[in-house]
Amino acid sequence: MVLVWLVMLGYYLFKIVMPEKTKRNIFIIAWTIISLSTLGRIAEGGNGYDKAEFISVCKKAAKDSADGVLIKKVDIDKFCNCAYEKMKDRKDIDLLKMKDRSSPVFNEVIMACFSETRLKDTPVSESEIIGLKLSATIDLINGPQGNRVKTYLSGKPYYFMLDNGASDVVINKKIANQLKSEKILVYNTPAETQEYELANGQSIVCKIAVIKELHIGKYIVTNIRVAVQQNNDTDLLLGKSFLEKFYSWSLINYNHALVLKK
Repeated sequence: MVLVWLVMLGYYLFKIVMPEKTKRNIFIIAWTIISLSTLGRIAEGGNGYDKAEFISVCKKAAKDSADGVLIKKVDIDKFCNCAYEKMKDRKDIDLLKMKDRSSPVFNEVIMACFSETRLKDTPVSESEIIGLKLSATIDLINGPQGNRVKTYLSGKPYYFMLDNGASDVVINKKIANQLKSEKILVYNTPAETQEYELANGQSIVCKIAVIKELHIGKYIVTNIRVAVQQNNDTDLLLGKSFLEKFYSWSLINYNHALVLKK
């Protein structure tokens, strides 16, 4: 049964709508926890396992996985303790329901512990956000599909859909070619691609590039990672990787504004 759980988990986590690095991190963590013999007893409704054993084996497996890369992304001590505490007295933990996004094991163990113990990404250099003001309020253009924000690239206006559900900034091939010709977009060397899953379940592969600078409100933001879709009419998306460059960001719903603080 443990093998079945592992196969199901591996298949499903790679279908979650999130960037590949995040998928890989969650996959490694979940693989570590679920491969423990103690978890087998949990799945069968038992609770006669030892906490010290659980934490010890969990930490060792995590440190050994992926050459220790995981240690840089998640607080392993806290994750293993989190998983133990969330599962120890639960009778409704059924790993066969891992594919069900509404199941307790998906939401209350794997995703919850990853979220609670994820290490904050290395802070962006302050020089990547240029501007004298500590905060800026930017008017949004509200439409039927959501909020758009006006930005400037190479002095020209570009309207991005504000999408905090998107992991990265996304542009289309036509815009990428324009920006490349203006020498403000460069593709990663060696060439890098990343697979994304759209809201409709479709998977796409995007080329990864860097925009040298983008003007938004009172700020100039530099070194922006972007995903380039290989078509010419996709909406431009301003995702979390851009918003999280700032110390904080928030939306004001009543007058449709974006507040950025550096």
